[in-house]
Amino acid sequence: MPKTDTILVVNAGSSSIKFSLYPVADGEKALGSGMVEGIGVHPQFAAEIGARTFAERWPDGRNRSHEHFYGFLLDWLAEALPEVAVTAAGHRVVHGGTAYAAPVLVDAAVLAELERLV
Repeated sequence: MPKTDTILVVNAGSSSIKFSLYPVADGEKALGSGMVEGIGVHPQFAAEIGARTFAERWPDGRNRSHEHFYGFLLDWLAEALPEVAVTAAGHRVVHGGTAYAAPVLVDAAVLAELERLV
């Protein structure tokens, strides 16, 4: 069975990572969404993809970082949704200064400017 090419859209906050999956062929209607929330306290995961729901909790997750949960999310997508192929990803940047007021493709120059803004 062919995989559905998708775009992964991510929005990270101070204690959460929210995501949505959109098919490349029809980027207007999401296939589903989910989040890891409570990062740094009592992290938990919830997602709804079509009619399927998923949930997980980490009572020992206080010392786990955003990076850990990005890895979890990518591994989860590959394992739980084998019919989906993430072919592109987008991430929301809260403040891109005066240079970035609209969506851009991220390259080395954009990353350097965003790092400068930190």
